[in-house]
Amino acid sequence: MKLEKSQSAAPSSDQSAVIDTPEGSVSVSDYVVEMDHKFGVLVEEITNLKDIVLKLQSYTMDVNKMLVDERINIMSEFKTPEKKDEETNITLEAIEVSE
Repeated sequence: MKLEKSQSAAPSSDQSAVIDTPEGSVSVSDYVVEMDHKFGVLVEEITNLKDIVLKLQSYTMDVNKMLVDERINIMSEFKTPEKKDEETNITLEAIEVSE
């Protein structure tokens, strides 16, 4: 008799525990499924942000490389080789400045 009374007082395996949330009461299994879904969405969003940052970094590096290459080309156009007078060993630019 005592065993029968304690078993009838214990919750059966068909019943599940209930969690009180701000939205209302939910069973533990429903709550776990909902939290798993929320974490899945969070992981997906973080992965998307990571991909966006990597693409932005790649784009920025490409633009910087292009700008450096363009600057090298412009600087090489403006450089003229120095011509030296064989006898005096003075550059033509120094002669033009002194005149």
